[in-house]
Amino acid sequence: MSNTLVQIPLNKLSASPLNVRKKDRKADIDALAASILAHGLLQNLNVVLKEEDRYEVVAGGRRLAALKALVKAEAIARDYAVSCKILPNEQAREASLAENIQRVDMDAMDEVDAYAQLVDDGGSPEEVARRFGVTVRHVHQRLALAKLSPKIKAAWKRGDVTLDAARAFCLVEDHAQQDAVFRSLGKPIAHASTVRARLMSDRMRGNDRLAVFVGLEAYELAGGAIVRDLFDEEAVYIGNPALITQLAEQKLESMRNTYLEAGWGWLDINLDGATIKGSRIHPDWRDYTSEEEAELARLREEMNALDEALDADSIEDDPRWDTRDDLAGQIETIRQSARVWDPELLALSGVVLSVSYEGHLSAVCGVVRPNDEAAVREIKNRRRHDELYEDDHDETRLPKEPVVESGLPKAVIRDLSLARTRAIRF
Repeated sequence: MSNTLVQIPLNKLSASPLNVRKKDRKADIDALAASILAHGLLQNLNVVLKEEDRYEVVAGGRRLAALKALVKAEAIARDYAVSCKILPNEQAREASLAENIQRVDMDAMDEVDAYAQLVDDGGSPEEVARRFGVTVRHVHQRLALAKLSPKIKAAWKRGDVTLDAARAFCLVEDHAQQDAVFRSLGKPIAHASTVRARLMSDRMRGNDRLAVFVGLEAYELAGGAIVRDLFDEEAVYIGNPALITQLAEQKLESMRNTYLEAGWGWLDINLDGATIKGSRIHPDWRDYTSEEEAELARLREEMNALDEALDADSIEDDPRWDTRDDLAGQIETIRQSARVWDPELLALSGVVLSVSYEGHLSAVCGVVRPNDEAAVREIKNRRRHDELYEDDHDETRLPKEPVVESGLPKAVIRDLSLARTRAIRF
């Protein structure tokens, strides 16, 4: 057998069971295929003769898989000429073992600098991604690492900063800020979360309750900046927390007239979680109308059927749970609509609007301020006296006082009901 390189048609090659590499043989095949298509096969395959004009690849199995993937994609011909070295059968396993043991993967920082050089030479991130079979996001990640402070790059190379921690430093581009956080942390720096916390100490997380309530889109439309971590899609930071607070207050403030028109005496906004001072009045409940009874029966029947299906399937992330939440919210909306308030008490009490931990609207209704409690007690005492008088004089019953149904806007009742049912489930 000869050790010289020969050109063998791809359709004459197959993988050999002698190849010692059993794990990750299919890893990154698409990327390797894109590289071969762009740059050609840069390393030959080692093969042994299987039978007349048929060969088995004992070293280079991933390259063979990538070539066959290109054939399947109709990017190269089935008889594409492949550079191969034919080995004696007795050397096959040894050659496979030597190739896999002696191979040294490219240093991560070397790869980063290589991507950066390609872009500096005029290549776009999109072009680089296409030529190497990686995503554009992957290229942008490598370019971000290439822009790290030289001190952090050096620390990465000597092992004082892990790759995950180095990625976290990419949240900011300012080298002075990166270096200041680097100096403040003990070495080695291993946890990305610690780096993010130091770099973003003056920022608000994108999953903060106020950010969820306002919405990132509304915040950006108002001119707010967002910092997104290229390496962690869930790590989103609000660049202007004061703007988020302002937008949350404005959103709550837009509801003021609706509540006041419903008869409430006042409305307060509470975003800081302060304790609500004062006592509470509570509503009575009217009977459901025939239409409401019918709708409740329909919703409950539908929800019972859904519960049986969910119990039978026992799928934890079943999307039908959202449907059940909607049904429960509709039921709660009808229930809340049946609340009735005494208009005199309504005028002496108010509503405190806030934002829940999950980022939903929270409305506490019927709050009585300390200076109004005496007037509320007087009205309640008069009501009790009138009720006793009516019981003793049925033939001359006094007309009942008017009532105000619900006391909340319908849209607010719906939102509060849905938030309540979801909070109960979770």
